Amino acid sequence: MLGLLVAEFVNMVEARFGAPVAEAILFGTDVPSGHDDDVLDTYPAVQLQVLCEALSRRVGETPHALLQRLASRTIGRIRLVHPEVFARHADLFGQIAVSGDDVVLSAYEIDASDVEEIECLLGERPQAEQLVRGLLDDLARYERRRVPPRLHPAAAALAHVRALMR
Repeated sequence: MLGLLVAEFVNMVEARFGAPVAEAILFGTDVPSGHDDDVLDTYPAVQLQVLCEALSRRVGETPHALLQRLASRTIGRIRLVHPEVFARHADLFGQIAVSGDDVVLSAYEIDASDVEEIECLLGERPQAEQLVRGLLDDLARYERRRVPPRLHPAAAALAHVRALMR
C-alpha cells in the first residue's frame, strides 16, 4: 500500500508544485522505513505523516489540505484504473470526497500492471477498509490539530539569499 500511496503523492506534488519539489521532498526527507515484518496491505500512517508535513513546510499549505488532496487523488485513481474494484467497495471509497480534476489519466497510461496492483492491494474487503480507515483517521487527526503551517527555520535566510542572487 505504501508504494501506491507514495506514487500518488509524487504524482500529486509534481502536478501541483512541479517535479523539482517532488524530488526535493522524496529524496530530501528522512522517511522512516516500516518494520521488516510489515506486509503489503499495511496502511503507512507514519510515512505519509512525514511526507505531508515536509511538503506542508515547503509549500505553506496545511497537512490536512494536502492529505485531503492525496486521499481524493488515490480514490480517483482506483476508480479510473480498476472500476471493478472501485464498484466492489464503492460504499467504502465513497467516504472520501473525490474531486473530478484531481486525477486525469488517459487510457494509454493504464496498463495491466496497474490493474493487477489495485486488485492485489485492494481487491479484498479488509485491505480496502484498511486504506479508507487509515486515510479517514489521518484526516481526522489533522482536522483536530489544525495549526497554521510553519516555515522551515531556514526559509527566511534562503529567501534573503535568493533575493541577493537576482
